[in-house]
Formats: sequence, structure tokens, C-alpha cells
Amino acid sequence: MLIDGGSTYNFIEQFVVTKFGLQVVRGKTIQVTVGNKAIIECTRCYMRLSLSIQGFIVRADFYVLIVAVCQTVLRVQWLETLSPIQTDYKELSMTFT
Repeated sequence: MLIDGGSTYNFIEQFVVTKFGLQVVRGKTIQVTVGNKAIIECTRCYMRLSLSIQGFIVRADFYVLIVAVCQTVLRVQWLETLSPIQTDYKELSMTFT
């Protein structure tokens, strides 16, 4: 999982959708600029997906995208719901209540 403070949307990898048989719906079409600056079009999304991250439940909408580096991407708006957050980049940890 990638927590990306610069991402506009949440994403889930197509492989995960297929592996778990998730039912996706056609959403609004968005254009996504990925790491190599290529632009990919996304049209399908999974609404209100529940993920467990170390016992913490995340419920969010995810666009389906072929993401080579990780299975899910959480955007900055999700982080906002956890405020305040303490991040320690040396220890690679986040703390919130």
C-alpha cells in the first residue's frame, strides 16, 4: 500500500480486483498521470471498499488502475480524516488516534 500525499484519487490494482472477484462499477472517466509521465484513463471504480491496515479499517472509493509498484494507493484526503498525524520519516512510522 502506498500512502501518497500528492495523489488526487485512491487506486486499487487490477490484479487485486481480479484475485478477490471485486465487483466494480463504471464511474466518471479520469485521466491519471503515472510516475513515468504517461497518462492512463480510468473508468471503473469500487465503491466503499473496506481495507484493514494493521487492524485499522479504511473505507473509501478506489479507481481501478494497473499500478506496478503497489496494490493500493491512498490519497491525501484519506489522511485528512486521521488528523492529527505524527510522521517520523527516519523511523518510517505514522501515529494517529
